[in-house]
Amino acid sequence: MPTQLYHENQGLVERGAKRCPRCRKIKPLDCFHRKRGKEGGQGWCKTCVRVDMACRHATP
Repeated sequence: MPTQLYHENQGLVERGAKRCPRCRKIKPLDCFHRKRGKEGGQGWCKTCVRVDMACRHATP
C-alpha cells in the first residue's frame, strides 16, 4: 500500500472509518471483519469479501 494511502487509512481508523482498497469506498469499521491484532480489521469490506467468495465458489 502506498505510504499516502496508509496514512490516510490511519487517520480514518482513528475516526471509526476505513477505505476498502477493492471498492475504494470509505465505510465505517463495522463494515469490515475484525482481525486479531489489527486495529482496522480486514483489508476488504464485508461486501467485497462476500462477492469475492461467491465468485471463487461459482467457478469450477
